Amino acid sequence: MLNNIIFCDIEASIKTKKINEVGLVYKNSNFKTSSIEEAKKFISICKTDFISGHNFIDFDLNILKYSSLYKDIVNYKIIDTLPLSLLLFNEKTIHSLPKNYKNEDDFDNNPVEDSKITAILFDKLLERFNEIPNDTKNIFYSLLKNNQYFSGFFEYICLSTKLIDLNFEDLFNLIKNKHNKTIVNFEYLKDVLISNKVELAYILALLTPYIEIKAHPPKILFSYPNIVEIQKKLCFDRELSNKILSDFSKEVFGFGTFREFPRLNANILDNPSISQREIVEASLRDESFLAILPTGGGKTFTFWLPAIFKSNSYKGLTVVISPLQALIEDHIKSFNLKVANYKAVAISGFMSPLERSEAVEQVVNGEADILYIAPESLRSNTIFSHP
Repeated sequence: MLNNIIFCDIEASIKTKKINEVGLVYKNSNFKTSSIEEAKKFISICKTDFISGHNFIDFDLNILKYSSLYKDIVNYKIIDTLPLSLLLFNEKTIHSLPKNYKNEDDFDNNPVEDSKITAILFDKLLERFNEIPNDTKNIFYSLLKNNQYFSGFFEYICLSTKLIDLNFEDLFNLIKNKHNKTIVNFEYLKDVLISNKVELAYILALLTPYIEIKAHPPKILFSYPNIVEIQKKLCFDRELSNKILSDFSKEVFGFGTFREFPRLNANILDNPSISQREIVEASLRDESFLAILPTGGGKTFTFWLPAIFKSNSYKGLTVVISPLQALIEDHIKSFNLKVANYKAVAISGFMSPLERSEAVEQVVNGEADILYIAPESLRSNTIFSHP
């Protein structure tokens, strides 16, 4: 599809801000130059109001501010495909442009090829956006139309598609009705609709099954450091969790009862027994505590259940640290056999480097709900060097 958009990419030094090459693609025309004046001439003959690039606003545009080309570009409507890809796709290979033109003999970036790849990505974004229901389109439009990272895209979309800018009340009610099974704090939703529209859009994308995003990518966590806390406050209510805990346990594990055990050294004011339920509820409250249960007392259940509940509510990841490799391996197999629709992975010595790498990817991509690691893994570069 030949979109009426200039696709642009620059190769430049971040340190010196010097632009080495500019790559431009417009319909069937490609142009690569190291001359700013030649780039300006090419742009001037393209009959469009739109310029697009991948990570264009945060990288290319910031470099261009130091050149005379900036004043020629700044008045165009910018379509940045990176934030859009983070909103509409789960695949890491789309978030970072797949530069398949590189080979072992040539590692250099090619700005024209990168512009072509951006054009292909833009077609995928258009196709994905057009696939989602109209009410979801209107939610995203109402939340993002005035944001610098999305305004250009929605102006382009509106040239051929009718979108509705919902007022506050209609937008609130639509989100409430569409996500009433995942969002529980609707008073807080009103605050987020005012102060955190972009974060809310990314959270709603995560909560929307047909978009298939399983976790917030590292780029989103870096750019919006409060997004996890916002999602947790929107989607998790401790009092409600306590009320439905038995039903949730029965749905996941096939039983909704909790075992009780004598409390060690209980004083006269203590309850003489302690229940698995108390341990689970303390975990859901994010408390720090030590629980010691007898062999066969269902210790695993007391951290599996809150882990699954947190994952179900706000995509929370639970990390289990265990020094026993055989136990980790046994738990992983048991969990993935017994618990449908959730996944446990491990990073441990019994795994090959490839298996460990795959486990890390599953954590980053949001496919894992529980991560088992050995204590020595806490010193591993595999854990701390990964984005």
